[in-house]
Amino acid sequence: LITAEEQSRLRESILGVAGLSVGAGIAIGAACSGMSRTMRIADSDAVDTSNLNRLRAGVMDIGQPKVTLAARRIYELDPYANVEPHSAGISEANIGEFYTRGGALSLVFDEIDDFKMKVFMRLEAKARAIPLVMLTNLGDSILIDIERYDTEKDTRPFLGVVDDIVEKITKKQTISHADIVRFSAALIGVE
Repeated sequence: LITAEEQSRLRESILGVAGLSVGAGIAIGAACSGMSRTMRIADSDAVDTSNLNRLRAGVMDIGQPKVTLAARRIYELDPYANVEPHSAGISEANIGEFYTRGGALSLVFDEIDDFKMKVFMRLEAKARAIPLVMLTNLGDSILIDIERYDTEKDTRPFLGVVDDIVEKITKKQTISHADIVRFSAALIGVE
């Protein structure tokens, strides 16, 4: 489906995946397909029973850091992979390092639960002209958010659907449950 040149570009790309419940599947799928020998993966959580429906993990993996489990699976598929685990997850303090340490990301997947960091991930991707993809389960359907900051310089976070909320989130120290509900409703729709 793709040319040898495109395969080579994919192989040499640096893939970032933040959030390793659904994100672990993305990183492992990329390794299975031979995409991105270098992957930067981030999550501060450990595997819990509530994750077992989304992770290739079993009861014996409960309590293991998600980054450890994802890195192990990637290395099982490609022992020559370069996996850079960020076990502290993504925060305002380390987001720049996640996007740049060891070379700029070529593509980043946002699979984190923290709404405030979802905003900051987009602002960082936009500032660095890096495309961002988010896949979200909505019950029986899926929301796919693709923001091409690399080719569409005027792209706004969340494609402009939640502009006022983005500004509110970046200025607040904490986000209330009501803020999260408003953010979610504006992003995916009430119905």
